[in-house]
Amino acid sequence: MAFKTRHGILFLKNGDGRFEPLLADLRNQGYVVDVIASAGEAAGMLATRRYRALIADLSRRDLDGRALLQAASAEAPDTPFICIAGLDQEDEARKLVEAGALAYFIPPFEAGEVISALDRAPRQPPAADAMPGFRGIIGASAAIQSVSELITKVADASSTVLISGESGSGKELVARAIHDLSHRIANPFVVVHCGAIPDSLLETELFGHERGAFTGAYTQKQGLIQSARGGTVFLDEIGEVTAATQVKLLRVLESGVVRPVGAVRDIQVDVRVIAATNRDLKDLVRRGNFREDLYYRLNVFPIRVPALRERKEDVQLLARHFLGRINREREGSPIAIDAEAMKLLCEYSWPGNIRELENVIERAAILCSGGRISEDDLPREIQTSAPRPADRGIYDLPFKTARNMFERNYVEQVLDRCDGNVARAARTAGMSRAYFYEIINKCSLHHKDTKTQRKTQRREE
Repeated sequence: MAFKTRHGILFLKNGDGRFEPLLADLRNQGYVVDVIASAGEAAGMLATRRYRALIADLSRRDLDGRALLQAASAEAPDTPFICIAGLDQEDEARKLVEAGALAYFIPPFEAGEVISALDRAPRQPPAADAMPGFRGIIGASAAIQSVSELITKVADASSTVLISGESGSGKELVARAIHDLSHRIANPFVVVHCGAIPDSLLETELFGHERGAFTGAYTQKQGLIQSARGGTVFLDEIGEVTAATQVKLLRVLESGVVRPVGAVRDIQVDVRVIAATNRDLKDLVRRGNFREDLYYRLNVFPIRVPALRERKEDVQLLARHFLGRINREREGSPIAIDAEAMKLLCEYSWPGNIRELENVIERAAILCSGGRISEDDLPREIQTSAPRPADRGIYDLPFKTARNMFERNYVEQVLDRCDGNVARAARTAGMSRAYFYEIINKCSLHHKDTKTQRKTQRREE
């Protein structure tokens, strides 16, 4: 399955039905049209999705066309803007075209004229920040595209999937995407956070129990695996499962049956198992903390979700996505992020991954003033994490250039610590004096080695 293409239209219009024929014609031409009712909603939608064009009805008296154009250009500078104006708004519409809008139309006009304008607009490459059915997986990086390809390939298979990745990297989103793209989509997707359930309760939560199976079991309980019948059960933090529960899980994977605690008969279940871990299961197997046979049963189709620091080109897309969601939920003018704040976000290493980024954006949106997030609204660790210029570029230099820079700095420091005494500096550096002089001359360094110092050096030697 390919990434979503830029074939959608965002249409901001009045609540009346004047443009229903235009909407119908656009849809007949294959365009997906999202109809919205406010400029704030338009900014939020543009921040989270890519569109072929934004069409706005300027006859709305509450709509400032220039402000909308500016907001649209800030959120999606490559999205064409088309305005529909009344006869008394033609001057305003013409000025918007001069300011960057693609075209304007005054009723009555034919839908074909709008479609021709769309066809003339520059085509952008397919957007990779949103994927059909992928429920929130956002990214244009090669790393996340690779993950999406694996998802689409395994979705309709019956194979067990093992998703690995750091905490907060989006493993549950990947599991949901697999379920949503499979033939099981109409059936339950059951999430089990294995690390959050006490060991004493995990077995009965997963497999259920019969009435009277243990003290306090006053009624029969259906297990979570059985409740996912026909669908998918997602076992998060599978590395936390105890040895006894591992044995029962292995039986589910091998035979497709569960036996509730206290039961004497097995129950056949049709479920797909997807597991996730932020731990190294191979290492747990080596240490005897995880069954090797269960590991191989789970690891039929492995998917590794990259950490956010491995896909930094996605930070801006994700930040705008989270901010767009906040803008849709709040009242008033939409919040934006200034360039310096965005630069800091893109340079930060994100040890908490996507979850940390989401929390930072939410906090900054609360703290900011004037409807704009600045670097002062970001946590201190992000403000101070930007690399120094010297650190930022040295690894981009050729090896010989970097080595020469090091040699020069090193010799200067050693000479300074030895008060310019070359013989002493050479001994400190563990070099012969001749080789030390060679580096000094190569680097064109000035030193305090006068004739008197040379005599002193000869006496010292």
